[in-house]
Formats: sequence, structure tokens, C-alpha cells
Amino acid sequence: MNFIRKILGLGPKDPVNIQPRKQTSQMKREEISTDFINEGNIFPTLVTERTQVVDLEDQITSVFHSRENSFNRILLALVSFDYQNLDKEGEDEVFQVKPLEQEAFLTFLAHAEKNIEKLDISFLDWNPVDMNLPYRVLSAPITFFTSELILSQKHMLEAHKILNAKELMVSIPRRDIIFISDRELNKEDHKHFLNMHTAMVLQENEEHEMLCEDIFILENGEITGVVEIHQLSEVLQDQNQYK
Repeated sequence: MNFIRKILGLGPKDPVNIQPRKQTSQMKREEISTDFINEGNIFPTLVTERTQVVDLEDQITSVFHSRENSFNRILLALVSFDYQNLDKEGEDEVFQVKPLEQEAFLTFLAHAEKNIEKLDISFLDWNPVDMNLPYRVLSAPITFFTSELILSQKHMLEAHKILNAKELMVSIPRRDIIFISDRELNKEDHKHFLNMHTAMVLQENEEHEMLCEDIFILENGEITGVVEIHQLSEVLQDQNQYK
């Protein structure tokens, strides 16, 4: 599996805003020296260049997703986390890993690729509280690494299996959140999925940073393309200039 993948533009349908349910999460974010790192606890984390989750100053990162005229460029940073304590509420600690050299970053990244597969996070059917969807959308419990499941071929293959889908649409609109559906939806359901993604991106939510305005296409558990939602990028840029 390779985190730095070739991304292809696929051209979206028009997004329309809707209101999704509100969700919460709790995690500590601190920094740790690379001298005290257990390689089995190194994980990737996806953030934007505007992030407050990790400190990007003098930080080595990889570019996960970038395109012309996007509002956010998505970067891949590294953190240390004892995944065996994932469900112990109030005791979870995430420490930022800041390698000083490119070679060290790439070494840690190789461990992160393997460790993301180990996470015991299961997908579940998601429905807004006020309606029943006519098609299946998978989500997962909110954790520090829920959005990062898109990096795990193991987890994405499980989503393929659950949905019995050759291709997946995967939305990671905000940190800690993921939505997955079959790409082969009818016109109305496809529009609804884009609406849901758009609503989550535009929602004011201080607990979960905005992550990605685009939607990814996966086949065989790996990213093969992206739906570039340029209309949404324009809205975000317009909103930002008045802040």
C-alpha cells in the first residue's frame, strides 16, 4: 500500500446542503520525542495546512491530496498512539512524532503503513436521525483515526465486502469522520451522498476540523480517483475571506 497515490479527476454532480447529525470525540494531543517511540505505536494522521491538531512548524510531512484551486491541501503527519487503549475513555493519549530528517520520517511512515491495518475499528450502517436512507452508507465510531481508515487497504476491502461494491465513494469531510458508499448509486442517491458530504464540510464544528472537500474513489481497497467538488471549494474560499 502506498499513501502517496496518483489522483485522477472524475467530475462531480452539483452538491446541495443538508444537515447531518452531530457527533463528538475526546482525545489529548501532545508532542513526543522520537527517542522514546515504540515503532508499533506509530500511526499516520491526515490534516490540512490549516490544522490545529498537530504543529506543522518545521514538520516533515507527505502530501496525501492536493489539486489546483482546492481550499485545503491534505497532509500526512505522524503520531504515536497505544491502540490497545483505544476504548478506554479519558485515558487515550496521542503524541505528535516530529522526525528531524527525511530518512527518519520515511522509516516511521513504513511502520505507520503496517500499523494502521491493526486498528480494531468496525464499520456500521449510518443513517441521519430524522430519516431512513434508501441506500447504504457505512461509517465508523469516532476516534482519532477514523478518517485515516481510508489509508488501510484491509479496512477498505472490508467496506467493499459489506457493500458488495466494486468501487467505493469515500468521504472524509472532517477529522475523526468517514462515510462510505457504493459508487454505483442511482442519480438521486448519488446526489444525496454528495449533499451529505457537503453539509458536513460546511457545518461549523469546532470539535472536528474540516478535512477534505473532495470525495475519493476506491477500487480493491485503494484510491484510484477523486471527485473534485470545485463548487464547494469556491464556497469555502468565499467564506474564508470574510473571517
